[in-house]
Amino acid sequence: MRSGRSTVWSSRSTVRLRLGLRALALCSILIFPACAHGHVLSARPAGAGGIQAEPAEITTASFFVRNEGDRVLDVVERLDLPVGWTPVSSRSIFRLDPGEEILRLVGFHVPLASTAGQYSILYEADTGHDVARATARRSVVVLPTAGLSVADLGVPDRVLAGDVLRAPYEVVNHGNVPATVLVHARSSESYPVDPETMRFTVAAGESRGIEIEVGMPAEADGTTEHVLKVEAATVGPNGDRVSAESVTFQTMIALAPAAFDPYHRVPSRLRIGYAGGRGGTGMQVEYSGHGQLTDDGASRVDFLLRAPNVQDESVFGLRDEYRVEFLGESYRWQAGDAPYDLSVLTVRQRFGRGAGGRLELGRWTLGGWRSKSVWVEPRFDDTAAFARYRHSDRAEFGVNYLRKHAGLPGDVASLTARTRLLSRVEVDLEYARNLEGRGGSHRAYVARLRGSRGDIRYFVERLRGGKDFVGSHRHEVQTVGSVSLPVLLDVRLDGIYRDYEQGLDELADYISKCHEHASSVGLRRDLPLGLRAAADWRNVDRRGQTGCTPYDYTTRTIRLSLEKPHTRVSAWGFLETGVLENRLERAEYRATRYGFRVSCRVGPRCRASGHFHSALPGSGDPTMRNDVAGVHVALTPFAAFELDAGFQWKGYSEEEHTDVEEFTAGGRYTLPSGHDVSGRLRWTRSTNDDAGETVFGASYSIPVGLRASRKTTSGSLAGTIFDAEAPGWPGIEGVVVLLDGMAAITDSDGRFSFPGIEPGTYFLSVDRSSVGLRRVSTYALPLAVNVTGGRERRIDLGVATPGSVSGQVMLDESSMVTAMGVGMWESRSPLRLPVTLVGDGETLRTTTDADGEFSFADVRPGRWVLTIDSRELPPLSELEQESYLVEVMPGAVTHLRARVLPVQREIPIL
Repeated sequence: MRSGRSTVWSSRSTVRLRLGLRALALCSILIFPACAHGHVLSARPAGAGGIQAEPAEITTASFFVRNEGDRVLDVVERLDLPVGWTPVSSRSIFRLDPGEEILRLVGFHVPLASTAGQYSILYEADTGHDVARATARRSVVVLPTAGLSVADLGVPDRVLAGDVLRAPYEVVNHGNVPATVLVHARSSESYPVDPETMRFTVAAGESRGIEIEVGMPAEADGTTEHVLKVEAATVGPNGDRVSAESVTFQTMIALAPAAFDPYHRVPSRLRIGYAGGRGGTGMQVEYSGHGQLTDDGASRVDFLLRAPNVQDESVFGLRDEYRVEFLGESYRWQAGDAPYDLSVLTVRQRFGRGAGGRLELGRWTLGGWRSKSVWVEPRFDDTAAFARYRHSDRAEFGVNYLRKHAGLPGDVASLTARTRLLSRVEVDLEYARNLEGRGGSHRAYVARLRGSRGDIRYFVERLRGGKDFVGSHRHEVQTVGSVSLPVLLDVRLDGIYRDYEQGLDELADYISKCHEHASSVGLRRDLPLGLRAAADWRNVDRRGQTGCTPYDYTTRTIRLSLEKPHTRVSAWGFLETGVLENRLERAEYRATRYGFRVSCRVGPRCRASGHFHSALPGSGDPTMRNDVAGVHVALTPFAAFELDAGFQWKGYSEEEHTDVEEFTAGGRYTLPSGHDVSGRLRWTRSTNDDAGETVFGASYSIPVGLRASRKTTSGSLAGTIFDAEAPGWPGIEGVVVLLDGMAAITDSDGRFSFPGIEPGTYFLSVDRSSVGLRRVSTYALPLAVNVTGGRERRIDLGVATPGSVSGQVMLDESSMVTAMGVGMWESRSPLRLPVTLVGDGETLRTTTDADGEFSFADVRPGRWVLTIDSRELPPLSELEQESYLVEVMPGAVTHLRARVLPVQREIPIL
């Protein structure tokens, strides 16, 4: 029995042991792959080193994932990124066979605000069990970037002349590193900008506000379009330039002048002068002016009346002079002391006292004058007449007549022709002869040719006058030619030739004779830094006599010059050296001269200049030399005050040592009334005069407006801006009144004026910001205003607090239900009725809402008519009243109620 029980127990134990071992084997098979962490599933980066990325871009990282086990695995991958970074896709699931390795690409977005530096990302592959996961890290290097933007923060688009434009901006650093920003502001009209440049540092991703001020000029004509350009720049990480700019546009409105004169006045001045120093003194009165006689400028006047003659009392004294000139589009008339001109071979710019004029009649121009000498010798007395005919823009012909009553009396006539052969080639011809006498000695002619072709310019002249000819250029022969053309390396070649003869066959010793032959060749070139360099070779041969003194010499020189013009500091210098051969003495001299001139502007209120010059000998004694040196300074302490002073030294002879020292000073002050006070002083001392000489001059000048014609082409507009709510309607100061492209500001009494405007229709408005946002005009603006020439139009505008008009369109429910039925009333749609509010020249429109309500805000005070459009009402209904008269009071709210009633109709019963 025991043996049997033990056998049974043993067999049961064996079965249990076998079952346990099988279960343990099964568990070991199931659990073992998960227990081999890092061996069943592994992950590693694909490639060595870090990944480079830039902010605001999508970057891809690659990893190898391998199944080290012998079973198929479903793997879930994810990324652990820095704060703010986001993966491109959601969590991905993929399957790996036993022993399989796969390359996985994962993408993520680097935000714009990421600063430059090194970051770390964690890649994790997981099978869903904590003991079966693999991780790998990879570094990401965010590269430094630079980016800027400039945004205006409400820059005004309109500014008054004389005001300051205040323009706010914001500079934003869109890079991921701090940026040192250089801001440069420019005005399109070169108005003063403050600050013009600024430098500051902005942290990564941050911004900084700046304000630019532009000073607008007080003087402006109408509206001017202005452009303000603000540029911000910085240096990027790679050394490249990163910039951004903002361009804003403004309209500058000119302020109207404060006064209006219905008459046109010619600007003129009355000057009282006093001068002396040469043993006597003298007072002089002068009245002068020039300007337009009419508004359109068709007629102009220029006049000068000065007396007595005090020229002999001081170098600052002037001679007596009287002249008046009237000019128009088709005429010119002058009388008094003026230059009188006819032609090259008759009279050319001869200054005398006389009268004359010209008149244009279509293609013809007729004229003449009579003139006598006043101050010059020899004396002359001439009468002239001429006629011109303009055939076209390319050809003009003329005839001239001159009668000489003094000097060499006689009559001269000449024919002139001017033609343009090509677009850039002109020919001038003139032939003249005495009306008495025959032969070539009584004749003269001149021919000129000038033109250009590309960069080549040329000029040729031939002139000949007979010895018995009584006009200009008597007994003269002249040939002149010049050419200027480019050569290599931006160098220009200039050549000049001149041959001149005058009176060589005269036998009398007291007659001046001259024969001059001159030629020169030069090279010109512009150098860097604004410099201009020139080199010239000159050959001059002169012979003849002056009075009873003969001369005969030749000069051959080379001249070098260097110039820097049109800058804050301008300079010019030259050196000329060569040989002078005096054939009368059979001697040669070294001919050398040199000099320089420099001027500079020291700030806006000071100018200074200096010069030195050593002259060549003239036609007389070759040993004579003239050396000159001097300095000059001009100051403007303030706008109405000017001062200047200068010193100059002159050395006239090396043998006699004759030196002259000269000091000059002067000043001018302009009074607030426009009057001028000025004075000048000069002190001179020479080697032979130790005491020296002092001369002076002083004057007082008064502006005078010479009354001319009444203005018919311009009128004026004036008025008052007043407070319509205050007792007595006082004027409002500082209101900006706009009239098309002009502006005016009211004074302390609320008055404004637009003087001198052309006749026509203008639109008047008021800048609401200058009267307050909750204030409106009592007239509808803009207001059309008609301006008549020669008259003043007046407009007075009141300013008050606006009111409002509101209301509701209501359905009479009891009447509508009774008339239309309950079903129709309950299924009605909301009323959308157009509502119109009409005032004096102004119309406002709106529509009722779902509840039938409407509202008008900022309504100017006054009488209005409110109208409700009934075309959108339900069928068989009508408004109790379609229009209402509304009186809007300042600051008050007016509320209306309109009822919709059923249409009453008769129903016949049959």
